Formats: sequence, structure tokens, C-alpha cells
Amino acid sequence: MCVLQMLLVQWLNAAHDYIVQMYDDLLYSNWREMMPILSLIFSALFILFGTVIIQAFSEPGESKPRAARPKEPPPEEDASRASTSRWCRDAHIEQHLQVV
Repeated sequence: MCVLQMLLVQWLNAAHDYIVQMYDDLLYSNWREMMPILSLIFSALFILFGTVIIQAFSEPGESKPRAARPKEPPPEEDASRASTSRWCRDAHIEQHLQVV
């Protein structure tokens, strides 16, 4: 049991030294050298939280793809077909009247 306690104490001591060394390095480092890294970190956080906020306030149906509706012919074509069929019918009636 004593060996396990010694290993635990040594591990905690090493972890404490590592944390203190990291703190000192950050506290007394050259901040001009760290600015590009900090800029990159804050940009990534801004993009991440921006997308989370946009998703939170968007309507539920906006993110789902919409089903394609069957294409209907434009109304102009319908009108031209109707006038063409009317013209053909009238011409056919006139031909029939001339024959009789």
C-alpha cells in the first residue's frame, strides 16, 4: 500500500510542476508571437458559436430540403394551346359547313 501512495504522491507532484510551468510560460511569454494563434482560436470559436446561434434561432423547416414539385407548364403555353385548339375547331366547323 505504501508503494501505491508514493506513486500517487509523485504523480501529483509531477502534474503540479507541469501545470505551474505552463502557467509561468503563458504569463511571461512574448504575446506578439502568440497573437496569430490566439487570432485563429478566437476566429474558430466565433464561427462555431455563430453557427450554433443561427441554428438555434432558425425555423425548423428551413434546414430540411424541400421536395421537388412537379413542373407545370407555364400559363402562356396553356393560353396558346387553347387559342390554337379553338382556331382548329372553328376551322373544322367552317370546313364542315362548306361541305354540306
